Amino acid sequence: MLCSQDRLQLEGTVLYCNGFCGMQRIRRNATYYTDVSKQNHWCGQCYVKLNDSDPILLDDGNSITKTALQKTKNDALAEEAWVQCDDCSGWVHQICALFNGRENRNAAKYTCPRCHLKHAKERKDKFVAPFKTAKDLQSCSLSKALEADLQGSLQKQYEKTALELGRSLSSIEKASGLHIRVVSNVKKKHAVRDEV
Repeated sequence: MLCSQDRLQLEGTVLYCNGFCGMQRIRRNATYYTDVSKQNHWCGQCYVKLNDSDPILLDDGNSITKTALQKTKNDALAEEAWVQCDDCSGWVHQICALFNGRENRNAAKYTCPRCHLKHAKERKDKFVAPFKTAKDLQSCSLSKALEADLQGSLQKQYEKTALELGRSLSSIEKASGLHIRVVSNVKKKHAVRDEV
């Protein structure tokens, strides 16, 4: 039903230096410098090369000085977000519950699967509405392209298997009910400046 795990640690965000080193990756647990919005980063070596008085152009078009940069460490670990059931007050991971926290930020009601089934039994429903599956979620151009690619790959495999077994394509067992949806797609602009 749900994962029943306590914390789901996600891999930390990969950070790249905006400085002279040319977008080199900032190592885990390394010290780096960032602006207030935490969108622009400088490794320790590039920070030293910055002049105190020269303006630093940020990706959003604004500029700041070296003294405005904050020193931090690349040791943050992301954790999967939680959603609370409005009925039992239990907590589940948003991804496990197929709950989109970005779209349901304000006053969204959530009922966990256990409470959903409990209420259905109390009402003596003959039919319990199924929980959402990937098919029930909204599709986008990326999910449609991924599904089409999957179906194309499967079709090639079915044809290959039929040929190897010397059977007709219609007699080959085929997978059904496969659906792909994009549950999180963050739109982000990253300006790439010309090398100096």
